[in-house]
Amino acid sequence: MIRTVSTKRSARKLNRPMELYHFTKQVEDLPALYKSEITEGDHIRVKTRNSVYDLKVLENDSFRVWGGRFDQKELSPLEMTITGCGLGGAFVKTDLVAACGLSIEFENRVITSTVISFAVFKNEQLN
Repeated sequence: MIRTVSTKRSARKLNRPMELYHFTKQVEDLPALYKSEITEGDHIRVKTRNSVYDLKVLENDSFRVWGGRFDQKELSPLEMTITGCGLGGAFVKTDLVAACGLSIEFENRVITSTVISFAVFKNEQLN
């Protein structure tokens, strides 16, 4: 596992409403997983306020996704991209996979509840 990151419920929330500049500045301080930090075969477990999601990194910036709303609707696993992380439909930072305090937005427009924690399991550690 390269790292596990979590926040306390009392963690500072992003100020809302805000302009895009202020959003990007505040996001820089959040514990986050960037798309550039993962490679094909890695596994990511994301705990949100309401659900748990498991992601397997595929080629071409795609993910195989289980959990959360996809399990509830019996759609898991699904292959899709992650648009990025944001404030639930507003201001999406497209270089992120997960960030504590933000929601994940999938390509099919499903938006998760706020990310509480995430863990990354590198492919080479799984084999």
